[in-house]
Amino acid sequence: MRNWAIAVIGAILVAFGGWYFASPGLALRSLKAAAVEGDTAALREQIDFPSLRESLKTQLRAKLAAEITSKKDDNPFGKLGAVLAMGMVDGMVEGFITPEALRELVLQRKRESANSNENLGTSRAEGKELDWEIERDGLDRFYLLPGRSKDEKGPKLIFERSGISWKLSGIDLSEDQLAD
Repeated sequence: MRNWAIAVIGAILVAFGGWYFASPGLALRSLKAAAVEGDTAALREQIDFPSLRESLKTQLRAKLAAEITSKKDDNPFGKLGAVLAMGMVDGMVEGFITPEALRELVLQRKRESANSNENLGTSRAEGKELDWEIERDGLDRFYLLPGRSKDEKGPKLIFERSGISWKLSGIDLSEDQLAD
């Protein structure tokens, strides 16, 4: 009886370890396939659109507010323009963060990558895919750093656990993530 319990616990730990290490890659592959195939229903299942939109709105508003307060010129039209831009953030984010827009973004990135590979004399068949780096943050979150090299900076895609799968729930546009 004791050996049976140890075997069951061992099998559970192995299954959990397999899920922990493989599931982010599987989630990424599934999200990418849904975007390339144009399966907007699958994109809706794999992306938490309300959280993603709110994440972007909050960060963009904060960036605009910082720019407004840091402007040292007394040009009222410049500040008025920044205030108007802040009012447009919600509408722009709502319009751009849709399954269709994200699909187009993935396809554009794929075309750009294919074009750069053609210009370099290499092909996708030779294994020249974009590099994806996964950073884990506990059991409930991981970050995806797309197409980066060690010297590049860019936004982090934030995935959060939803049951036993993952959903894209935010994008980190913090200053240390963005290129100058």
